[in-house]
This record gives sequence, structure tokens and C-alpha cells, in this order.
Amino acid sequence: MTLSRQPVLIGFAAADLLLAGLLVYQLTASLPELDPPVMHLKPKVPRAEAVVPVTTPALEAFAEIDARPMFAPDRKAAVMAQPGAASLAPPDVTLVGVIVSGSDSLAMLRTPSSPLATAYRIGATVSGWQLSEIAPDRVVLTAGPARNEIRLDANKAPPRPPAAPGSSQ
Repeated sequence: MTLSRQPVLIGFAAADLLLAGLLVYQLTASLPELDPPVMHLKPKVPRAEAVVPVTTPALEAFAEIDARPMFAPDRKAAVMAQPGAASLAPPDVTLVGVIVSGSDSLAMLRTPSSPLATAYRIGATVSGWQLSEIAPDRVVLTAGPARNEIRLDANKAPPRPPAAPGSSQ
């Protein structure tokens, strides 16, 4: 050790001893007893005239809100199909796919009003017909006594005709 560093080291050692002594004092010193002040507060009593009874409106007041679908962009009233009002002509619906997972199943159907396929569960209404059955290869739509089965293989492209022996592809 050089002589120029020795006073610095002695200063650090003295500071360490001073801090260690202060720490020991803080840990062993008894805490002073604190006597918190006592405050007397007046309890608030609610005024009888400030209480207003709440009356809920009748359910008929919400009929218009209940009739319009909440998440539809046009928010028009939903038209409920009458049991005998559905036409007996089969709906123009294309079965795009079927998802079967345990007890839950979905049918992916495309209607002329929607360019993309939409997922439907059993009981849903599609073009005035009710989806009553979903199988891995078909769905069944019913409207009263009428029944329409749409098969998944009906959407396959027709097979290509065999190529002529002299043509190249």
C-alpha cells in the first residue's frame, strides 16, 4: 500500500465504523410511545326527505329495445317467421363446411345475402328455415312439415373429363 492511499482508506474505515454504530443504535433503541390524538366525529344521519323511492318501468316500456337486435348494424326489428309462413321451396343456401367437436357442432352456410359463410348452430334460422340437424356430411333444414337436406358433397366440382391422349397439360 502506498502512503497516498492510506489516509483515504482510514477515512472510509472511520465512516464505516460510524455508520455501523448508528445502525446498532437504531436497532437497539426503544421506540417512543405515541399517543394518537382522539377526534370526535359527528355521525351523519341521512335526511328522510333526500331519499327518493325508485320505481322501475313496466316491461312493456322495453319492448322496442327487446325487438331490435343489439349488434346488428341496421338495428331493425327482427322478423319472426310464422310456423306456416315459410315457403316450401328449398332455401338458396350452400353448405360450405361442418365443424363437429364432441357434443357441439357448427354448420358453415353461405346465403345469397352474405358473400362469406356464417356459422350456425342447431336451432338457428337460415332464410326462414330452421337448422334442425348437423351431421359431418350434411345438414337438415326444416320449415313446418317441409324438410330439406343439404349435402356437403353437393358442393364439389364436377370431375374433369379425361384428357385426350395426344394433348399435354
